[in-house]
Amino acid sequence: MEIQQHTIVLDESLTQIINEEFRNILISFLEKRNRTGSRTAQTYYSAIKRFLEFTKISSIRDITYDHTTKYFTWLDRHPNNFKLSYKSNQMKYCRSFFDYAEHIFQSKRIPFYNPVPKVKYFNFTPDETLSINEMEEKQQDQFYTKEQLKIILEKISKADYERYVQVLLLTFCGMRGSEVVSIRKDNVKVYERYLLTGMEKNARKSSKNGNGIVFCFPKEVAIILGEYLLYHENKYGESEKWLFPGNKGEHTSIRNLQKFLTSLNFEFSVRTHKFRKTLSTWRQEIQGVKTPTYVMETLSNHAISSIEHKHYAQYGIEQRLRDYDTYFPTELKELLQILPS
Repeated sequence: MEIQQHTIVLDESLTQIINEEFRNILISFLEKRNRTGSRTAQTYYSAIKRFLEFTKISSIRDITYDHTTKYFTWLDRHPNNFKLSYKSNQMKYCRSFFDYAEHIFQSKRIPFYNPVPKVKYFNFTPDETLSINEMEEKQQDQFYTKEQLKIILEKISKADYERYVQVLLLTFCGMRGSEVVSIRKDNVKVYERYLLTGMEKNARKSSKNGNGIVFCFPKEVAIILGEYLLYHENKYGESEKWLFPGNKGEHTSIRNLQKFLTSLNFEFSVRTHKFRKTLSTWRQEIQGVKTPTYVMETLSNHAISSIEHKHYAQYGIEQRLRDYDTYFPTELKELLQILPS
């Protein structure tokens, strides 16, 4: 699938399978998903495409419950031994599409019912039960140790300056990788110690409202960011809007960042989202005092679970900075010591 000037173009292999009516409904569905983000559209498309390539049915009206259950039984027994979460999501994506198709047909008074069963009614094979040691290893792989972060920062600082700054933001702000790579230069407030991001398409899981999100950083990182902005102007000029430029006028990508991290061949897994999980884990308790949930959620820009804080409490930049400093993990304070002064 390609997106050309906001228009969805299906793969030729798929257009040869499905008829015009099917194509029009699928494109309409994907265009709707693309308004949330192209990654979201691609995720749904991949699931639907795999299903259609398996069934090879040209008319959407001919797809039945038997076809879908046969496909998901095949997926359940696939040699790759897919995780239960993956299989369930594939079913949800397909069901969402056929829900959309059902709505279109019903609006035209054409009989059509979603042929994809609900996940809870389909007997997928559960994942294998892990041993205690395997569970502990899996849990530990969700975040970094302080020693691992030291290794990461020291190695990247010698390898690539721009990537080093990106990883500093991942480490001390707790941003998602997509939020780091899509920062606009003018949205970095060095002296105020915060930045704005998440406004670009695909920077977040959903960019429907277009509102930016705020992340704070310590003064030590502010100094490095100030120096980086001077480097940025000398290298790219004043007209470059992206803090981390990529190709063809776009910002660099999360894929390129992850590819770079992988190329350094660390002895442990290094993934961009582990930085966010590590900061949240360390922030749970500061010097024996449990951090309030709403503070954790606000500083990480996660969905606020408290109705009061979501709808009534005011939470400005100054309060955010105070909480960022108050609930700054001891482990990160120690990491600050290895940063260049």
